Amino acid sequence: MGITMEITLALKHNFFYTATMKITVDVKKCLGCGTCMALAPRTFKINKKGKAEVLPGKIDSPAVIKMAAENCPTGAISIH
Repeated sequence: MGITMEITLALKHNFFYTATMKITVDVKKCLGCGTCMALAPRTFKINKKGKAEVLPGKIDSPAVIKMAAENCPTGAISIH
C-alpha cells in the first residue's frame, strides 16, 4: 500500500448535509496526468510534487467525483 492522501467531505444537497464521502489518492500510484483534475476541477488539483490531491471546500457532485476516480489510469483514487 502506498502513501495516501485522504479527505472526508460532507456532501451538501439542498443546503443540508446528507452524506459523507472519503476520497483517497494513493500518491505512489498517481502519475499526475491530470485526468481527475480535468473531470472534477473543484475536487482535485495537481500539487507541486506533480501528484493529485483533493481540494478542501467546494466539491463536484458525487457522480462527477466517481467518474474521475473510475477514469484514473492507474486506479490511484478510491472512494469510500
